[in-house]
Parts: sequence; C-alpha cells; structure tokens
Amino acid sequence: MFVTFIVDLKELTVERVDYVHTFGIQWVQEVCEIVAKTASIKVRVAPEVKAGAEQLFARFGITMTDAINIFLHQSLMVGGLPFDVKQPGYNAETEAAIQEARDISSGKIPAKSFASVRELFEQLDSEC
Repeated sequence: MFVTFIVDLKELTVERVDYVHTFGIQWVQEVCEIVAKTASIKVRVAPEVKAGAEQLFARFGITMTDAINIFLHQSLMVGGLPFDVKQPGYNAETEAAIQEARDISSGKIPAKSFASVRELFEQLDSEC
C-alpha cells in the first residue's frame, strides 16, 4: 500500500513519503526531497545495541539515521510513540514473590536464616 502526503515541520519539509506494508508493519521506504535538515540528535546507547540495530536496519536497506527519522515521523503521525509501551506482566504468585523480596530488602520483614543447608531444605520441603 502506498501513501503520499506532505508534512511541513518548521525546518524540515518532506515532500513525499511512501509506505510499504511488510509483515503487517508500516515501513517508510523512501523519503524524497528533504529541503532543510539541520537539526541533530545525539544518543548514547550500548555498543551491542547499536551494532544489532545497524545490522537489523541494513537488512531493510536503511541506515540508523533513516530508522530514527522513520521513528520520529511515525511518532508525529500517531501523536505519540508508534508502538505500545507496556510493563511486563507477571502472574499473582510472581508478583507476590517480587513484593516479598522488596519487603525483605527494605527491612519491612525479616529475612529467614538457617543454621545449615539441611535446615533450609527441611523448611522448603515443609512449605510444599
């Protein structure tokens, strides 16, 4: 599916953007006639993240700069992040264990201690 539109953002003017659906994801394939491109962004990322992203984007035939521009354009078009941001969900038992660990580390509840490994395993066996 190809879509053509015009965006005018202060110093950046995009005359034509073509979208291609690939695996259900909209990718900007071509950005033509960028009039004034003077703003820059400096980002610090882990070297392995940068290298992995560059390899990924190269498979699409785009550079890191192209990918960042795509992200920024998509963000502007949707009025926010162009993907859902979610915290990982855990089941109730895991949530309770996380809370217990937080309570122990903050001193709200005392940590259990054992005189021997045998005593530890006896306690664990009795809880099952």
